[in-house]
Amino acid sequence: MKAPIRFLLAAALTVNFSFTARAEPSGPGPVKIFFFYSQSCEECKDLKNNFLPAMVDRYKSAIEINFLEIGDINNYNTLTKMEKQHSVAAKNPPPTIFVENVLLDGYGEIRRDFESVARGFIRQAQECPVAEVAKPSSQEKKQIKPVVKIQKAAPVRVEPAKQDSSNTATAAVEEKFNLLGFAAVTGAGLLDGVNPCAFSTVIMLVLYLTFTGYKKAEVLKAGLAFAAGVFIAYLLIGLGLLEFARQAKAVPGLSRAINLLFAAIAIVFGFLSLYDYFKIRQGKLKEISLQLPDKIKNKIKTLIWKKSGGSRHLATSFSIGFFIGILEFPCTGQVYFPIVLAIRELPNLRLHAIAYLVYYNLMFILPLLAVFALVYLGTTSEKLVKFLEQRSGTVKLLTSALFFALAGILAYFR
Repeated sequence: MKAPIRFLLAAALTVNFSFTARAEPSGPGPVKIFFFYSQSCEECKDLKNNFLPAMVDRYKSAIEINFLEIGDINNYNTLTKMEKQHSVAAKNPPPTIFVENVLLDGYGEIRRDFESVARGFIRQAQECPVAEVAKPSSQEKKQIKPVVKIQKAAPVRVEPAKQDSSNTATAAVEEKFNLLGFAAVTGAGLLDGVNPCAFSTVIMLVLYLTFTGYKKAEVLKAGLAFAAGVFIAYLLIGLGLLEFARQAKAVPGLSRAINLLFAAIAIVFGFLSLYDYFKIRQGKLKEISLQLPDKIKNKIKTLIWKKSGGSRHLATSFSIGFFIGILEFPCTGQVYFPIVLAIRELPNLRLHAIAYLVYYNLMFILPLLAVFALVYLGTTSEKLVKFLEQRSGTVKLLTSALFFALAGILAYFR
């Protein structure tokens, strides 16, 4: 007697049934939808205020929409976790929607595909397993031996295999770009720090400090202050560029246009860097194309020779570094702006954009710090000039490769 009762209770917990002819399926609950948006995005506002409320009115309790603003770091973490969990990656958020495990990326895709994807999940929820129990006779009631029949098997397919394959491939590409992006940030910072624009200015400062009789320890201190000034100036410029890139996301099509524009510019600079490489190999360093205009060079010389020295040389060195960082930007910014755009676009980098910006600028001033450390250890300015002349070609060749890599990243995230 006890064994059949235990069987009956197990059947009740496993499948939906009643002692009428058939039970209606209640389904597993509403379809879960996660909408990731930005408050500065006009397309997001249209979806949030018009399109999605209309979907809720149409499908009622069959769908459940969670609105998550990605300016909140917790919400952004949720987005990246869902991307990793489902092996997909949003190329151009916001707006981005997950309908259960299906990613809809971008305004057009959401407007086009949301309803059909949501209906598919609603239909699957309504086709949940149904159990039918044969109506027992009076004798069967005494024995309590129900006959359980499965009316319909549970649906297995959640989304087409083709889409899974595509999403997996996309995720793999995204991961490669993330790795490339980190390498690009590291390499760009170091290369930008040793390019002729920045490096020649540092050598000029070292020449002045040693010429005016500064001791090695004083040169090192002045160098640290100078590097700090450059770092602050560059970081502030980068934060401004990052905010510009963020605001551009709110204007439909503008972000894509900027990415394509700077991808094209990066390709041009890549070929110009190759041109400079061959010029340097011919011994014509002064004829390279990517360098500061003579007018700005003269301003930098004047700034160093007139403002350096004095009792407050550390504060002066800091201010010189700050203003030179700004004056050099037309040359060094050729790398900087594409890097900022790459940081903004790559999912793993975008989450910690400011941290990567700080990291880039630390890489940028690292060669400057190395120069002053070498001077402190006894290296002469003549050796530094010789080093610059010997390595300029290599720097230009590597910079060319960097430009082409950045062009690829920006073109992919168009």
